[in-house]
Amino acid sequence: MKFTLTLTLFFLIVTSVNGQESKKYMKLKRKLQYQEGYIVSKDSIKVEGLIKDQIMNENKKFSKVTFVQKDGTKASYFPNEVRGFGYSMYRYVSDSSSFYEILSKTKKIGIYRKLTSTFWTTPSPFGTPDAIHTSTLENLYVKRDSESTFKLVRRRNFIEDFSEYFKDCPEIVEKITTKEYTHKDIKKIVSLYNRCK
Repeated sequence: MKFTLTLTLFFLIVTSVNGQESKKYMKLKRKLQYQEGYIVSKDSIKVEGLIKDQIMNENKKFSKVTFVQKDGTKASYFPNEVRGFGYSMYRYVSDSSSFYEILSKTKKIGIYRKLTSTFWTTPSPFGTPDAIHTSTLENLYVKRDSESTFKLVRRRNFIEDFSEYFKDCPEIVEKITTKEYTHKDIKKIVSLYNRCK
């Protein structure tokens, strides 16, 4: 008796959950470019649905997210409209102007990634269409939970900027000022910082 009651409750829960998903949602769910995920609203409410994975244009993930609610409603959100989103193994947060991919995050500090693309044209001879060129740059950032802005990790002024940024951990400051660590070692630096103090 107890087993049949448990089994009945299980099927009721499963069918009610599936009943909330519209036909449009189910159809999109079967497509490769839609992944189960979530958005986090400005009010910090997590809403589950489908995220359109920008497989062919990865840098779009940093400026816009397309989200499908379980009722089939599709909407695009910009960084100033949501706090973040996630799907599969990817998580993104917003600073209101861009989305940043979370590469690693601990209680003390996180490492983030953002792609930036530049487009330009060059004139072509004899009336043929201009050639369109694109360049994509990957930047890494660090940010503490207590900070509101992301700090760009770059080679220029790295020693000055990051020996100051990590001044509360003398071991890191020493490794940066002696050039044992450079901007390319930011993952090691963050790992050491999380163990510092």
